[in-house]
This record gives sequence, structure tokens and C-alpha cells, in this order.
Amino acid sequence: FPFGVDSPVAFYAQLGAGVAYQATELHVDNTTTSLVGMKSLLQYGVGIRGRPLLTMQGKLRLSFRIEATRFRRGYLDDTYFAGSLGLAF
Repeated sequence: FPFGVDSPVAFYAQLGAGVAYQATELHVDNTTTSLVGMKSLLQYGVGIRGRPLLTMQGKLRLSFRIEATRFRRGYLDDTYFAGSLGLAF
């Protein structure tokens, strides 16, 4: 969803389903118990991405992305904050 008609910056939302592989070890006294399994997950989040011009000829652009994503696996919730910055040509 762009912020304007010709805006180089846009808002986005994401929603999806997937499968997560999870491996855990429990340590009690001198005994180690391994737990390994697959769980279904729900992923959702929001972000902003953009490609504003750096030169008047339009050949070089600044490319950036900032997002917050959540992963829901059973009773577990993980939050992921990410960002990137680069040049696009």
C-alpha cells in the first residue's frame, strides 16, 4: 500500500502459515533429554519498505525495509524485528 500515487515508500502487511522444526534439550542433574519435533505456525506482521531516488537520472536508489513479525507456534510467541539498508540500481 503506497503512501501516495508516486510515493517510493509503501506500507505492507503479511499473514501466512508454515511448519517449524524445534529441537530442545532438558538438563536435570547429569541427565540430558532431547526433544525434537515439528509444529505448525502462524506468521503475521507489518512493515515499511521504500526505494527513494538518489540521483536525478533515476538510475540509483536507496533501498530500505523495516518490519515487525510475530510467529505463533502452539502456545509459544516469537517476535522478530528486522531492517535492511542498501543501494538499488
